[in-house]
Amino acid sequence: MADVSRRLVAAPTDAARVPRARRRLRWNQVASYALLSLGAVVAITPFLWMVSWSLMTNTEIIRGQVIPASPVISNYQAAWETAQFSRFMWNSTRITAITVGGLLLFCIPAAYAFARMHFWGKEVLFAVMLSTLMIPDIVTLIPNFLTVVWINRFSESLLGEAGAWLNNWPSLTVPFMASAFTIFLLRQFFAQIPQDRVGRRAH
Repeated sequence: MADVSRRLVAAPTDAARVPRARRRLRWNQVASYALLSLGAVVAITPFLWMVSWSLMTNTEIIRGQVIPASPVISNYQAAWETAQFSRFMWNSTRITAITVGGLLLFCIPAAYAFARMHFWGKEVLFAVMLSTLMIPDIVTLIPNFLTVVWINRFSESLLGEAGAWLNNWPSLTVPFMASAFTIFLLRQFFAQIPQDRVGRRAH
């Protein structure tokens, strides 16, 4: 009888703890959602402000209006024609496509070799490659520029103006076609693929 009475007394206590836990969970969710909502507002507000200003006249912008009285859609046409956005977009698209293509062409074989193949000095080479991630980009800026200048002289001596690297797309794409971070990322991806799916041809 004593055990039964203890269980009956303890049952309401355990039942009372459940709503308290739920309340704590709800308050935690409310606080999380409130913080995320605040972050979303802070992140989206500059974008909305930019869109609002793009639809205003110069007078409205100087006055500091928040919402345009009468949206001016022609601003987009004027910006497209005056600032040559079509040329900028084409250059960005072309350079990005060439760079990404080069990254895939050079980084995938290197990452697969580090992940699946076995050869002497693999771990040392991989560690040396990872150590380059600690070098700031600004440190390699001048050496990369001098390398491009030297390649430009050699290429122009062979091909003339057709082989120019300076002020041309090769100088904006080729130096970025080999990335240690991309090789590391792809190497981790290849290492997680089961061996039976890849096959046993790697040695």
